[in-house]
Amino acid sequence: MDIKEFWKLIDKTREAANGDARKQSDLLMDELVKLPAEEIISFDGIFDDLKDKTYIGNLWDAAFIIMHYCGDSSFHEFREWLIGRGREACENAIKDPETLVDVLEVGEQIFPTLLGPAMEAYEQVTGEQMPPMPKEPAQLKGNPTPDAEEAKILARFPKLTAKFWEWWTRDKIYIEVREILRENLLPLGFVESEINVLGTVNFKRDPLLVKLVLDYYVPDYTVYVSSILRERKYPPAILMYFSP
Repeated sequence: MDIKEFWKLIDKTREAANGDARKQSDLLMDELVKLPAEEIISFDGIFDDLKDKTYIGNLWDAAFIIMHYCGDSSFHEFREWLIGRGREACENAIKDPETLVDVLEVGEQIFPTLLGPAMEAYEQVTGEQMPPMPKEPAQLKGNPTPDAEEAKILARFPKLTAKFWEWWTRDKIYIEVREILRENLLPLGFVESEINVLGTVNFKRDPLLVKLVLDYYVPDYTVYVSSILRERKYPPAILMYFSP
């Protein structure tokens, strides 16, 4: 298999899946099991090379905006997803990460399309696990901006920031509800704790727990309350559910 055949297979499955990355992953495996084992290994080798090619600091910064923070494992998944979007999307993003603004929509899941299909297909065809392909670890091209310099990242990619970051941080209602809960619960002896990255704030006074949760993928907001009854397998009650 050469690079042209690789991209042809990526395009075929992406179009058949109507852009659904998870479905595309399944369709890729269906196509790969039709190939001889050597072709599956070749497909996986091309994928690894492309993944190395997209190991770029600038692209990591773009993923930080699109995914609302992006660690090492998340950047692996991001690159696997990006390759699944096809040659044009991939090559354009390498040249200019801002082009990703037209590749996906806000709230769209970054699913690692190419993470497992080749290995699973090889095992189905041969009954054995795919042999490892020794190679030097990829070298990161350029350095991603430290998370602490968030403002610098956002300023470098204004289109991505306007589309994705502002959507992720649409938390005005979350802040307002948190203030209402704080005003009413703290005087009653509740202790507040917050998990900023997860968009969750807890107000606890044993045996009671009131939790405000921001679902970043929608975003929606939910207020839960639970008590000692949870130990008896009662689910937490939803006090409030709302959208911005």
